[in-house]
Amino acid sequence: MKNNPRSPSTHVRPARVTDVPRLAEMIQALADFHGEGESCRMTWPILRIQLFGTDPTLRAHVAERDGRITGMVLWYRTYSTWDAAPGIHVEDFYVDPEARGQGTGLILMTELARLAVDQGYTRLEGQVISSNPLRSALVSHGGDQMDVWETYRIDGDDLLALTGREPAAAAM
Repeated sequence: MKNNPRSPSTHVRPARVTDVPRLAEMIQALADFHGEGESCRMTWPILRIQLFGTDPTLRAHVAERDGRITGMVLWYRTYSTWDAAPGIHVEDFYVDPEARGQGTGLILMTELARLAVDQGYTRLEGQVISSNPLRSALVSHGGDQMDVWETYRIDGDDLLALTGREPAAAAM
């Protein structure tokens, strides 16, 4: 990606296997930022498989400045039957505190937008906690809050219960 005039030495690239330990650090920092550090079960060996294994479920781009990774975006492809086209769901977005306010986040989002357009994807979406200052940046770039769509999650024991299995049976 071309450098941004606001941050001339920052560039974005797809993550490499060698970036996985740094990405795992940033995921933990994001969990800590949200006060959920103890809930984060991500380790770099797990992340390596999910990004670079035989059936990757996740993709990543990193922002580098002066040879150091200062930001990341973790994402995966979605699909819209109404658009009849894929899209991008942003799972995690993180910029180191010392790199914030320098355009790093915008550079990351711009690269994802370019990727989406170049690949014929019709959407770039994700969820943002209400206290995140990123919300105003998303709105300023045309982001619409999808008030009529609510996010629900079934996980843990509830997910097992839905299968009809007992939690002890699933562990065997």
